[in-house]
Amino acid sequence: MVVDDYRMFAEALDVLFADLPFEVVGIATTGREALDSIDDLAPSLILLDLRLPDMDGLEVGRRVLEKNPEAKIILLTADEDPRIGQEALRNGFRGYLTKQLTGRRLIASIEAVLDGQVIIPRKVAAAITGTRGEDPHLMLAASLTRREREVLGLLVEGATGRDIARRLVLRPNTVRTHVQNVLTKLQVHSRLEAASAAVRYGIVKVPDHELVDES
Repeated sequence: MVVDDYRMFAEALDVLFADLPFEVVGIATTGREALDSIDDLAPSLILLDLRLPDMDGLEVGRRVLEKNPEAKIILLTADEDPRIGQEALRNGFRGYLTKQLTGRRLIASIEAVLDGQVIIPRKVAAAITGTRGEDPHLMLAASLTRREREVLGLLVEGATGRDIARRLVLRPNTVRTHVQNVLTKLQVHSRLEAASAAVRYGIVKVPDHELVDES
């Protein structure tokens, strides 16, 4: 699905995707139109413009993700702004791209996000990590939502899915969704790997009792 107030842009994407294994299932030119139609369309991915006539894309994306944490959303902007990129990732967006990118790169980015990756421009990644030399896990961690960080913190403590559901007052299915999102965003394959990365790179604070040496 494409959400952009410039309808010709959305229609151009429909043409670009003509020979590819995905298609534009819906076009919305306002945030309200998008929110009203997303449930019926059930798109695999949403290309969402930052500047819409009635509300900004960040707010639209937040509302979508509140209802469906598994939604895959790429935010599109006219210019790179690390602050916007960071805000998008912290709210659970899967990508942040500028409209200056080539059609080939857009297609590659869409395929990557559909495959579970997080896509952001290098300049934005550098700004998020604070330096070009930092580990990419720190960049990926910036995309975790507040709830996902809470879940990750409990994974570090060794909590089971049932424990997490009880402590955060969540349904088991919701916990599974959050855990899967954490694994996807950190690009790891197990809860143990996620907990290990969280401790190694300081993504979450380790509880004091975990630091006590009782030997």
